[in-house]
Amino acid sequence: MKCLTALLSFTIVACAPATATDGVGIVYLVPSDRTERPGFVDTVTRALEALQAWTSTQAGGQTFELSRPLVQVVHSQHPADWYGTHANGDDPASHFQKNIEDEVFAALRIDFGTARRVEVTYVDADPPCGAKYGGAWNSGGAGISVLPANDLRGLIGETTVQICGGGSETQYGVCRWVGGLGHELGHALGLPHPPGCDQQLDTCDAAALMGGGFLTFPDTYWRADDLALLRKNPLFGARDDADPNASCH
Repeated sequence: MKCLTALLSFTIVACAPATATDGVGIVYLVPSDRTERPGFVDTVTRALEALQAWTSTQAGGQTFELSRPLVQVVHSQHPADWYGTHANGDDPASHFQKNIEDEVFAALRIDFGTARRVEVTYVDADPPCGAKYGGAWNSGGAGISVLPANDLRGLIGETTVQICGGGSETQYGVCRWVGGLGHELGHALGLPHPPGCDQQLDTCDAAALMGGGFLTFPDTYWRADDLALLRKNPLFGARDDADPNASCH
């Protein structure tokens, strides 16, 4: 086995990865019983670049830094259902998230407590019904976000599936899944849901990206308090490398 390296992406199988720069990057985690989907690396690259450009417009030229390589493909030794069934901690609902976190940080050799890195992980596996997953951030500058197979399917235009049964899954356009990427990236950069949203109060700013605005992306926004927190993040600042033409359309 060998590592395949390129400017924007590389594959990790059973060897030491190349050193990635600080910034926000993508991990494409491929379980042992799945094959790498053609074109996904290019698709998720465009999605993250579109989100970076949208944020720059929202924040007056400030946005998040991108890591290089931007996309890292990790071929796992575990099948897809392992992530939700392998015990990892006392809360079964957290097994899916924790198993993915552990595998990604071990594969990339990232210290969650010190690295200035945020890894958005797309895993080609469906979570168990009731599983908890999403973004988590450490004040040292590292974060991770977990997006399961439906987010992957939606981003490449495939039909999403109902995880818990009981009805058909609503089908959305690609921009909704770029919005979902932005929402979970926000959590991995340290942002909470808007006040009142977790309690389902009428005061919840549901149209904001960190509320339910990911459903209508790009017709949503970073709240002023979101931008204030982002500007304190070491991976956020004035950047001139965001592609102004990048879009989810």
